[in-house]
Amino acid sequence: MVKRSKKKKELGAPEWDLSDLYASWNDPKIDVDLANCAEEAAIFESRLKGQVKHLTEAAMVAALIDYEAILEKLYKIGNYPGLLVSSDTSNEAFKSLETKVETKITEIKNHLLFFELELFELGEAEWDNLVSHPKLADFRHFLETLRQRKPYHLSFLEERVLNEKAQTSSGALGNIFQNFVSGMAFKIKVGKETKIMSETELLNLLHHPSRNVRKSAADSFSAGLAERAGLFTDIYDYAVQDYHIENKLRGHKYPEERRNLSNEITQESVSALVSASVAGMPLAARYYALKARILGISPLYEYDRYAPLKASRRVVAYPEASKIVLDAYYSFSKKMGTVVEEFYEKNWIDAKIRKGKRGGAFCSSPSPNLHPHVFTNFQGSPRDIMTEAHELGHGAHGMLSRGQHFLDYDTPLTTAETASVFGEMLVFESLKNKASSDEERLSLLAQKIEDIIAAVFRQIAMYKFEARAHYYF
Repeated sequence: MVKRSKKKKELGAPEWDLSDLYASWNDPKIDVDLANCAEEAAIFESRLKGQVKHLTEAAMVAALIDYEAILEKLYKIGNYPGLLVSSDTSNEAFKSLETKVETKITEIKNHLLFFELELFELGEAEWDNLVSHPKLADFRHFLETLRQRKPYHLSFLEERVLNEKAQTSSGALGNIFQNFVSGMAFKIKVGKETKIMSETELLNLLHHPSRNVRKSAADSFSAGLAERAGLFTDIYDYAVQDYHIENKLRGHKYPEERRNLSNEITQESVSALVSASVAGMPLAARYYALKARILGISPLYEYDRYAPLKASRRVVAYPEASKIVLDAYYSFSKKMGTVVEEFYEKNWIDAKIRKGKRGGAFCSSPSPNLHPHVFTNFQGSPRDIMTEAHELGHGAHGMLSRGQHFLDYDTPLTTAETASVFGEMLVFESLKNKASSDEERLSLLAQKIEDIIAAVFRQIAMYKFEARAHYYF
């Protein structure tokens, strides 16, 4: 008999409340806000197009304030359907809203394109005066990072084409892939029962004490992906080609350059990180050799990488998990604890697994005028508790950064993980200190080492694969 897997209700994981953004997917206020932004953008264009290089410092400050105000409103509107679709990728109304909003936002941004392009026309002396002027101190970082992109901008018409095309480019391909995988159902035999599971539920079984269950989960996942290998290969190939085409048009000298600019990092730093990580990869091999000896498994297969050293699988209910996270944050800082507690009290977290929900975890912090939202898939394991602490670290970072201008609010990937990994480590230390036996402590340490291997060595391996794919073009 085939049964669809059901998560235990007693876990008590919450669904988020998005009503402080909009009442529902068909809230008339969405169209009203879009219309207001369209009007403001048209006025901004008619007032300043062709005049940017002639603005006084005071007028430039006013223009930047107006510019970021429109963008911030657009990010609020655009963020909402994205959160809805993540919570249910099978909901056609949500996806239709997302497409409609993206289309309208693209139209509105066409009226704003001129502003940065006209800033690019400034000479070096004019740029120097701009970024050093006291009246523009609050916007200095934005202007300096914008200046780094100056060699790679295109004409107004070319930028408009790319802006219009963005809805059907690599970002759209990523959405297609994510929505498709979120809707996949994987068949797996557990004991005498054959169950149907989502990607999130199935991947959780790779941490199961039973080697047979882990192997079945890995085989089921591989078989499910293999059935669609042609589609996924095409999606990836087209995404790589799309990225390469834009890089070529903009004159980027190597594939990583565009990403390095947004991360505010040099290729020399990236190469140094890669070299150091590759040199350290034997550490991962030594760890897995040790794990194989502890488990008495030879050889160790890919489905054994996350095998627990401790056989029991205690499932932690969500109320207990949230208390563990809160206590850990409060033990470090009352202020951090207070910030994190607000997420629990005000339903800013979506942790409940359900059909159609996207896999993985993220924290959305769209602007300083909005609070962040945290998205996880909670199944009651210690790793799930640390994942929640990780995303709440992002959330706390977002909350404590709300004094920034919108144009400086976004965090480069090179620094974005600092608060999140710190929060995760707070909870890890708490769990380790509360462990009731050496066996439990060893199991937690093994999990943490495996997380570090995944975060460092696995990511570097994926980077090297991506680099080969992009340099092929």
